[in-house]
Amino acid sequence: MPGAADASVAPTPQSDPLADFLRSLEPRLQQAMSDSLFIYRNAPRITKPIDKKRIIFGEPTAPLRLIEWTDIRCPHCKHLEDALTEMRRIAPAGSWNEEARHFPLDSECNSQVQRSDGSGVSCLAAKLQICLVGNPKEFNRVRNTMFKEQRALTRDRIWQIATSDAKQRKSLETCIKSPQTAKILREDIDYAIQHKLEGTPLVVINNRKATALPAMIYTMIMVMGRDNDPGFKALPPPNPQP
Repeated sequence: MPGAADASVAPTPQSDPLADFLRSLEPRLQQAMSDSLFIYRNAPRITKPIDKKRIIFGEPTAPLRLIEWTDIRCPHCKHLEDALTEMRRIAPAGSWNEEARHFPLDSECNSQVQRSDGSGVSCLAAKLQICLVGNPKEFNRVRNTMFKEQRALTRDRIWQIATSDAKQRKSLETCIKSPQTAKILREDIDYAIQHKLEGTPLVVINNRKATALPAMIYTMIMVMGRDNDPGFKALPPPNPQP
C-alpha cells in the first residue's frame, strides 16, 4: 500500500536524555559521576522537615530538594554557586529547590573549626545571610556579591554590600547579635555534622549526602532525584571506595 510503513524496518529506539548526557562527558568526568553516584546511593537518609523560609530558589513542592552548606570565603563554594546559578537558568521550572545553610570556617562562631583568621568575615557573612532569610531577592543579591568579591572581602565591605541605609543597618546589626541568629547558625552546623561534613561545600539531595560535582547535581535534577534511573547504566563502574 503506497505510503504504508515497511514492517520489516525496526523502529528507532527513543533517545535517553540522561544516558546521552552522560556519554557526552569526558571519561574522567564520567568516572567522577559514577563515584559520586555510588557515594550518594550509600549515604544514610537523614530526614529533616523542609524550612520554607530557607528556600532561596524554587518551590517547596519541587521533586528535588537541594541543601548546600557554604563558607563565603571558600573558593570551591564560589565555584558551586556559579554552577548552580547556571542550573537555575536552564533547569525546567518546578524541578528543584535550593536551601542555603552555613558552615563558616572560623572558630569564632563554629566550634567544629580549629582556626580563625581574626577577620570575622566568615561569621559575619553567615549571620547576615541568616538575617536576610525570608527575602530571597535581597539574600541572593548580597550573597552573590560577597562570593564575587570573596578574595578581598572585609567586614566593612560586607556592610557596604548589605545596605547603605542607616536604619536598616541598625536592624541587621541587632539581628546579627541576637541569640536567635546564633541558635540558627548552631543548628546549621549541627545539621552538617550529622551528614559527616568533610569540608565545604556540603551538598545534600533529598536528605542524602551527595557531592558538589556540578554534573552530579544537574543529572539528579534531570531525573527528579531518581538515583535508580536506567540512564545511569551508561556510566562506568565506580572505583573502590576507601
